Amino acid sequence: MMIGPFPGPVTGQSSANKLLRDGLLERGHIVSFIDTKGSDLKDYRGHGHLDIRKLIESFSNISKYLRNGFGKGSILYLTPGQSLLGYLRYLPIIILGRIIGQKIVLHFHGAQILDTYKGSNLLFKGLISVISNAANKLVVLGPSLVCMFPFVKDSRKLVVCYNGVLETDAAKYDEVQDKISTQPDNSEIRILYCSNLIKSKGVIDLIKAISLLVEEGYSVSCDIAGVLPKSLESEFYTNFEKIRIHCTFHGPTYGRYKRDLFHKNHIFCLPTYYPTEGQPIAILEAYANG
Repeated sequence: MMIGPFPGPVTGQSSANKLLRDGLLERGHIVSFIDTKGSDLKDYRGHGHLDIRKLIESFSNISKYLRNGFGKGSILYLTPGQSLLGYLRYLPIIILGRIIGQKIVLHFHGAQILDTYKGSNLLFKGLISVISNAANKLVVLGPSLVCMFPFVKDSRKLVVCYNGVLETDAAKYDEVQDKISTQPDNSEIRILYCSNLIKSKGVIDLIKAISLLVEEGYSVSCDIAGVLPKSLESEFYTNFEKIRIHCTFHGPTYGRYKRDLFHKNHIFCLPTYYPTEGQPIAILEAYANG
């Protein structure tokens, strides 16, 4: 039983959940899942603060589990949020899963949980510790993130599992070699931004930087690809209009279209300061495309 966000919108976490689910199904496992995504992409503002919408979503997810997921599967796989509410909202599900003997796997697609723990009072620190120690496995994205769990008593529960890239989003070996061997034209610097367009992922900062480079006389172009949430549309287009002649906005891209963007550009830029950032799949896609 998998509980977490799945694509629509596409995010690193939802893509990873789909990759795991599809891989398990291909290998003959029986997989049920509950999709916990919200209605729109969210920036980090408000993370950890209680509001009615988040509370309703939490109760809705618990209700979905009780109606459609309770008792299904010998393993309960969760991708919890890392704000206080994002983590604690799974406590009832984890307790129920432990009661009926399910193995609990918590997979963390980010790097904020230790900061959340340190910033909490004694009661919430205790609850975070209880949830973490109740799990059979805690999965992190890289060795440097194991340190997020000093409050976990059994270090054998901590597992490193690197993010991956969908085969459809990776270039063939000869395509990468061709890109590496072809020297870029020094007359123009071509930059690619390919990620969801939330403000803390740095897309506005990049647009302003392109504008400064143009003012200083550099020949530069930029392709911007990703989902633009309604909350950023006005600010994005206001800034984008100033450099429209040098930049192209493609919206969300997939498969061959996305690989073509990676192939034609020299530099991949993701100036993110998203506080829960762990190991962005967009950066791995850039590696996989030379």
